[in-house]
Amino acid sequence: MTFPVRVLHFLGGLGVGGAETLVMNVFRHTDRTRVVFDAAVCAAGPDPYDAEFQRLGGRIFRLPYPNRRTIFRYVNALRDVLREQGPFIAAHTHVQHFNGLTLLIARTAGVPIRIAHSHSTSDGRSTTIRREVYRRLMRTLIHANATHLAGCSASACAALYGGKGAAAEVLQNAIDPDDYRFPPGVSHSVRSDLRLPQDALVLAHVGRFDGQKNHAGLVDAFVELLRIRPDARLLLIGDGPCRAGIEERCRAHGLENAVTFLGLRNDVPRLLSASDVFVLPSLCEGLPVAVIEAQMAGLPCVVSPAVPDSADIGLGLLKRLSLNEGAEKWAKEIVAAWKQRPSWEDRQRRLLLTGFDIRQSVHRWESLYSSP
Repeated sequence: MTFPVRVLHFLGGLGVGGAETLVMNVFRHTDRTRVVFDAAVCAAGPDPYDAEFQRLGGRIFRLPYPNRRTIFRYVNALRDVLREQGPFIAAHTHVQHFNGLTLLIARTAGVPIRIAHSHSTSDGRSTTIRREVYRRLMRTLIHANATHLAGCSASACAALYGGKGAAAEVLQNAIDPDDYRFPPGVSHSVRSDLRLPQDALVLAHVGRFDGQKNHAGLVDAFVELLRIRPDARLLLIGDGPCRAGIEERCRAHGLENAVTFLGLRNDVPRLLSASDVFVLPSLCEGLPVAVIEAQMAGLPCVVSPAVPDSADIGLGLLKRLSLNEGAEKWAKEIVAAWKQRPSWEDRQRRLLLTGFDIRQSVHRWESLYSSP
């Protein structure tokens, strides 16, 4: 075998999303004399991670967005990439049910290792007859063409793979603890940069603006929170199709001076250092890396039951609250959640013990790429 071997990752794009951030975290720490990542994406770009991905030695192949009109163009373009840009030791797919088709094409192209990776407990789509037929067909293709099944949590594996989910390998959404070792004064500096009052109660949310993240519920809870803490501020980090609607919701509540839309950022640890509480009222999740990041930053986290138990790294920072409790109850729990940050040493130790240290994950990913 000639080194480095190349692995083709299938992603929607290289934006700052959960799966994309995970792939980047692993790529940064991989021995790139042995393994190099490439990416097949449908986003037109440029995306926030594009430049760094290429600096690390990765190539980005842009494919047509697959829909009923363009699916054959997508298939032909992917076949061309696999035939002309390889060889690839592995195809590692992160596109939920659509993993099935990509793995079928990779198999017909002779890619020896084919990994389906589940990142959520839901595809975020309403269940219609057509959608259910699509899910069943794609699940069948996954099982017929994958050499390995993986997911970010047991529940994410069960959701995508059905009865075979129990045999899938859980690859946790790991992070680098060194990114969360904050120098003295960084919180004060970040708050100054963002024009946040130094004594305000600052909430943070990191996530794509789509329905499953429930930004609407978060805004409603924040409105109630302002009745208790008029000095509170909310940082919304991310982007997505629902952003404009949430911006309008904030304007309707008169929150222009209390809510900051930060868009896609590559300095999430720094932003978390200036926050007091992390809030995630999601409708569904796999294992959100943002919750791991928030705990590693020392933040108490108020989250919905959609966040699995395995996301708790054991620092006493995670508080689950049913969405049925309503906005007023969420506001009260957010205020009550604040506590002194655990030391970085304690956070690092718990991250390692629970398997979320990126160095552990890299070894597991590299072992997959050596076991056809």
